[in-house]
Amino acid sequence: SLHLVGKVHSTPRPALVSLSNKPLPPLRWRPHHNCCTKMPSVNTNNPAVKRIMREARELNEAGPNPDYAAAPEEDNVFEWHFTIRGPPGTAFEGGRYHGRITLPPEYPFKPPSIALLNPSGRFEVGKKICLSVSAHHPEDWQPAWGIRTIITALIAFFPTCASQN
Repeated sequence: SLHLVGKVHSTPRPALVSLSNKPLPPLRWRPHHNCCTKMPSVNTNNPAVKRIMREARELNEAGPNPDYAAAPEEDNVFEWHFTIRGPPGTAFEGGRYHGRITLPPEYPFKPPSIALLNPSGRFEVGKKICLSVSAHHPEDWQPAWGIRTIITALIAFFPTCASQN
């Protein structure tokens, strides 16, 4: 499996936002652990673990994405960390935002919780984000959705007006 470059912290990290017009370096991946193949402390017969490991493997095989990077924690496949780029053409362009996706044990049949861990000017740090792909709206959740869908929805939601929530 692959992890985000840099150490994954369980506490909020400093902002990864570039306030200049300089281009940010690409989001990079590096091998860090083997969560996509086998973790001794995880029941690999558990359907949720199988699904999560499959998603991690698929993201790894797809290669780097210019808009985001995501990977599960080394010791907990139910907790993912991600970094997204601020959407182009918005006030968030040029920024990098770090967040956490917490998958429930019933995943993919129940939705995850999503939180940003650094200031964005859009969402409160550490507060669960209300999206149709999150635990705030379990009635809208579709088991076919996955980590890629969740991150894509979050990126699309970034520039929307907070009063539209």
